[in-house]
This record gives sequence, structure tokens and C-alpha cells, in this order.
Amino acid sequence: MNVTRICLLGLPRCGSQYISNVIAKSVGPNMQNLGEPFTAGHPYNIIQKNNLLYPTTSDFTKYTSLTEQINYVFSLLKNSNQEQSLVLKLFLNNRVFTFLSEILNELSALNFKFLIMKRENTEYQLVSWLVATATNKFDSTHGMHDKPIFINNDLCHDVIGLYESILNFDKVLAEYKIEADCIRYEHAVLDLTMHFQKKMNIDIARKKQLPNNPYDMIENADEVRKYLNILMSRKEQ
Repeated sequence: MNVTRICLLGLPRCGSQYISNVIAKSVGPNMQNLGEPFTAGHPYNIIQKNNLLYPTTSDFTKYTSLTEQINYVFSLLKNSNQEQSLVLKLFLNNRVFTFLSEILNELSALNFKFLIMKRENTEYQLVSWLVATATNKFDSTHGMHDKPIFINNDLCHDVIGLYESILNFDKVLAEYKIEADCIRYEHAVLDLTMHFQKKMNIDIARKKQLPNNPYDMIENADEVRKYLNILMSRKEQ
């Protein structure tokens, strides 16, 4: 059996939901998309049936710590069918750095291969985060945005953390000696086709939460655009 196990490395709002769905539908036989099992408080859980792993929104396990969550995830991965094709996501932000070496080593031992995810338009990535955080709608299962959203000053300040993570992303990859092909959200199908050397299944409902111009969803768009432009110009100097 041809087994494919992929761990996608990126940051929030980099297009990981779409990229992981394309991989799950195109690459491995009966491949399961396990979401973000190492993200603290993530609403999806993993269940085991007949020695196979599946994502679920029911029977969610409440962990007392991220350490407990990580240990639980690896116990499932180690004690399930090793010939099951899987794809999962790991966000390289401050919350996971304490455990990052352990997670990377364990996933490698379980035959996971790594792919890096990036979004070329950093500004739109930040806007996507602002809208998703303001509405608590992070993927299509949470419903679509149907009215303009007001972004307050506190939320604008909070997006600085994501922007700093974006600026630091390549340094993290170098520090942990992560070398892998990069999948760009804006060219995901082309990049995935090149990497896997096979045709991708693009018959996937790409239910974007935001229009092509995400500022169209924001009530105070001019104010937010000005803030982000100042933020990005200062940090890039």
C-alpha cells in the first residue's frame, strides 16, 4: 500500500484549510485530514475506530495542558494503523516552541513528511486573521460572513503577534533545520502538483470566508488598511 503522511507547517490564516483539503482529496487512498491536533483548544478531536484515525467534532477531549494534549495525540498516532495515509497541520508560533523539537522528531519517526505553507500576500493574511478573530469564524464550518465587520483598536494591536511570527517564520525553519518544499496559498494547486507529481483534485468547494479583496468585509476598512500599512512599513525597516 502506498502510504502518504504529511505534516503542513505554517501560520494561522496561511490557507492551510484549503491546502490540507486538496491534499486529503488528491494524494493518499482514503486519506484523513486530522486538522490541527497540536493547537491548544482546537475544536476538532481525533477518534480511533477499527485501528484507524478520524477527525470529529463530538466527544471532544478537554485537556488540562498542552503537554497532555500532545501526549494524547501521539499515543493515538503510535497505536493506530501505521499504513493509514494522514495529513495534519502544525503552526509554528510561540505556543508550540517549547514542544517543537519533540513534535518534529516524533512525526518524523512516524513517517510524516513536511511541507511548508506560506501566503504571498501578507497584508491579506493579517486582514483574514482580524476578520476571523472578530467573528470567531475560522473556517467554513463556522458559517460564512454575511455583514460588514467592525475591527476595534484592541484587535488591531493583537494582530502584531501574527505579523511578528510571519517575519520570524524563515528564522524558525532555519533554527530547526526544516528543509521542505513550499506550498503557496495563491498557487496551491500548481505547487502541490509539482511536489506530488500528480493531478490534484480541485473539485473542492473553496468556500472563502473573505472576498478577493478582504477589506470589502470590513466596516472601517480605511482605518484598518492605514494601521496595517504603518505596522508593516515599520517592521520591515
